[in-house]
Amino acid sequence: MAAELAEFQQKAMASPALALAVAMGKYHFAWYREGAKEMDVDSIRDASELMALSIQCSQCDRADLSVEVFFQRMCHARWPYAVLLFSELGREFASRYLTEQAADTLERAVATFDAMKRLPYYSRISTWQGPYDVNFNEEWFPGAAAVGPIWDKASVPLAQFLENNFEMLRSELLPLAEDAGRFDELAFENSRVEGQDSWPEGAWRALQLTSSAQPWSTRACSQLPRTCALLSSRPELSGCANAGASLVRLRPGGRLKPQFGAAPKLQCHLAIRADVGARMSVGNRTLAWRTGEAMVIDSTFIRQEWHNGVRGESYVLQVTFCHPCEEAQLANYPGQLPCGARPAASPSSAQRPAVAIQDAGSLAVPLAQAALWASSLPELSLCSTVNEQCPPDSQHGGPNPLSAMNTWNYALNNLRAALRYSQVDVDPAVHTAISQVLEGIHGFLAMPALEQYAPIVQLAAQIFDALRTKQGMTEQ
Repeated sequence: MAAELAEFQQKAMASPALALAVAMGKYHFAWYREGAKEMDVDSIRDASELMALSIQCSQCDRADLSVEVFFQRMCHARWPYAVLLFSELGREFASRYLTEQAADTLERAVATFDAMKRLPYYSRISTWQGPYDVNFNEEWFPGAAAVGPIWDKASVPLAQFLENNFEMLRSELLPLAEDAGRFDELAFENSRVEGQDSWPEGAWRALQLTSSAQPWSTRACSQLPRTCALLSSRPELSGCANAGASLVRLRPGGRLKPQFGAAPKLQCHLAIRADVGARMSVGNRTLAWRTGEAMVIDSTFIRQEWHNGVRGESYVLQVTFCHPCEEAQLANYPGQLPCGARPAASPSSAQRPAVAIQDAGSLAVPLAQAALWASSLPELSLCSTVNEQCPPDSQHGGPNPLSAMNTWNYALNNLRAALRYSQVDVDPAVHTAISQVLEGIHGFLAMPALEQYAPIVQLAAQIFDALRTKQGMTEQ
């Protein structure tokens, strides 16, 4: 693999269009030095420079790119990973007391972050003040208040639920976790890890309880029936694409490398057995698990795990659940959420009848305009289906299903935020339709299946057509 990456790196220098692929190849398969837990600094330095080159050659540093083109060229992925690579490389140099290299690289990380923040797409996110503030959930929910990498577990009913059921969960999960052979056998069945996700082999391992095909009918669930029945009963784990659960084993010396999680989602960690040497960082926060206690984290920040002890394994039930700000999830949270609430002075639904959208002017205008603009892009009309004008091969740019899905996602998220901040009552069916289409989009982006493309796009277009033609929704 190292020889192949080196060969492709030479090709990328001559053909910069390959820079993104080679940078991600080095990130995925050459993070650690062979046979050691330390970062392969030469490899990650190459990955950092290649990612910067990919930004330049794709013109992702241009402020005049439309949002559709920004997504089409994968700029929204290139920039965060460039920030991650330079930041983690600088921290590695600092940990080795290589002060000059650390200072230069961390300065490069900040410069990359600052350049990213000057772009229109990112400048709207005022809460990002440094590299470790970058996360993907704030992109998915424009207008929502920033919470940071750690959520107050008192505001998340799932956290209290898991703590209340800790004894039952431990009685079923711990015997399986301590049976290394059975744990490893089950873990391999639904393994989703990438080439060099952790070090050393087997020191960090996740046993997936769910699968995309049969969410709660896996072989692991057949051996953990009470745990899976308990989790499958929770509304926070239904109705979205990213929900699931894993039992994670972390052994002394083990490390999970820095990574971003996909949005939209949060994670609740319940330590089945914590060890004093086990730690996790999320964004700029470092945390230690405590047996029987739950933590709620935003795993779309830069996250990593490690165990610096010499003995004692750590076992954590990591539950990935739907983001509370998803429209279908709001009813599960009776307390105040940072998703944006109806102004206190606006009439309640009891004071006036619920309607669809009678006055587009009372919507949150910038968000509504962004939604309408994105949904009206001419490239989207070419991609109503997969065809010659919208081919599935997206490597050469131009309209394609992936960029179209990202654009519809942007449009619908802005529409949802506009409706939330408006002072009009909205038919609940509208919110339901938006949530259902977004769920379909998230599923497609996670695992593209072309036969699902046209139905999702048609439903997205129908939502905007209905709001335009029936309710007089026009750009301001």
